[in-house]
Amino acid sequence: MRRLRYDLVGLAVVVALSLWLGGCVYAARPVTSPALTAPSATATATPFAPVTNTPLPPTATPSPTLPATATPLASPTPSPTATPARPARPRYDFTAALDFWARTLTVDERIVYPNAGPSALDRLVLNVEPAQWPHVFYLQSATVDGQPVRGVLSGTRWVVPLPEPLRPGQSLVLEIHYRLALPYRTGSRIFGMDARQTNLVDWYPFIVPYDAQQGWLWHKPWPFGDHLVYPSADYDIVLTLKHAAAGTRIAASALPDADGHYRLQAARAFVFSLSPYFQTARAQAGAVTITSYYCPEVAVGGKALPTYAAQAVATYTQVFGALPRRHLAIVATDAPDGMEYSGLVFLSTNFYRTYHRAVVSNLVSLGVHELSHQWWYDQVGNDQAMHPWMDEALAVYSEWLFYQRNYPADVRLWWGFRVNYFQPRGYINRSIYDYTSFRPYVNATYLQGARFLEALRRRMGDQAFFAFLRDYYAQMQGRIATPQDFFRILDAHTGSYQDIVARYFAP
Repeated sequence: MRRLRYDLVGLAVVVALSLWLGGCVYAARPVTSPALTAPSATATATPFAPVTNTPLPPTATPSPTLPATATPLASPTPSPTATPARPARPRYDFTAALDFWARTLTVDERIVYPNAGPSALDRLVLNVEPAQWPHVFYLQSATVDGQPVRGVLSGTRWVVPLPEPLRPGQSLVLEIHYRLALPYRTGSRIFGMDARQTNLVDWYPFIVPYDAQQGWLWHKPWPFGDHLVYPSADYDIVLTLKHAAAGTRIAASALPDADGHYRLQAARAFVFSLSPYFQTARAQAGAVTITSYYCPEVAVGGKALPTYAAQAVATYTQVFGALPRRHLAIVATDAPDGMEYSGLVFLSTNFYRTYHRAVVSNLVSLGVHELSHQWWYDQVGNDQAMHPWMDEALAVYSEWLFYQRNYPADVRLWWGFRVNYFQPRGYINRSIYDYTSFRPYVNATYLQGARFLEALRRRMGDQAFFAFLRDYYAQMQGRIATPQDFFRILDAHTGSYQDIVARYFAP
């Protein structure tokens, strides 16, 4: 994932970082490379100058034509490796009321938490993302199995001592009652509400994953990148609206069931976006319906996006494996970047405004990038603070596969502007905390990461490379993958890559 958090450090950081396209994209004005700049290209904040005018494809069906200038995208063969049993998942139940006049969200939250680890736990560690802003999070009460608890909330880290140890295989029930005084949305924060749109993202406390070797996987916020590590969990949410404007539409991580409950299983997060101005457009990719939510002033891009999205979902399903979702939402919002959540991704309205039916554009490339995170984040999780390359490198490479499969005439252009344009360098296996500015982080983690995967593919050949990706997806689905998992599974498909690792990974 891929996000910036200017609101954590104030306007000085905004000025210092200058221009950002967070989490999943790029920042700063690029250094022009004469060998890669087309005559009609102009220097922009992103690597995508609309130098082609590829028309909008008529259908959502991916083209069977493969790029003549790129390695053919072979159909991967299944791996015989057995998939291990999935760990038990937490369950999150919510009853929430959103009052638009009062600008408040009142929440009753119930967490059923199983101890799936090998040792007893004497405490829980939760992340409370709204607590990073003053006067937003108001805790009213909390109980563990009916016994009142308080704990210590320091920043966004909430440590709750348990009345008695939770032994392996046992479960407890944590109930939390709280109120959010929703902040005004800013240009650097998706969370909050304004007169046009309300976004509820990372709006609830959640128990961070526990690792037997590392302990609780909680990390401090950072001006860029993602510090959150999300467990896979099941969700059941009842959301009621008070004083909502007529015609308010709700985009969510899942569609509501017939009884009005929003339910989603094996997800990393559940988010909502609401607006009385939303218009919608849809496309289908197999069993998956993609819905685009946008406001009238960006209707051209909003209507075009589902077709590209359906192509991307079809391509990723073929290459990586099936996605256990029936609905995906893409939401335009006034933020300078893209951001992914389970079942829903946000894209900057600036991407829509600058879309002129060019397939090599921010709207298309960043749109399919964010959608790929439904595989490399929602299904296969990772520690995004310590090992951000594990989802971001794969997401950039997924863009490359999208263009190879669907727009072979544009693959060289895309690679030039997306990767080579910035002349990236640096080792890819650094944490977000190893960087003091955004551009070097993106160059190494995202762009060098894509080069690493391309080098692996050329060394292994398509059949082995795509079999590896499918095997990695199958084995790590619902888990938090580590670099050790990545290379363990890679070793089952090839044994000759150590020199490539030495080129892209710090010792």
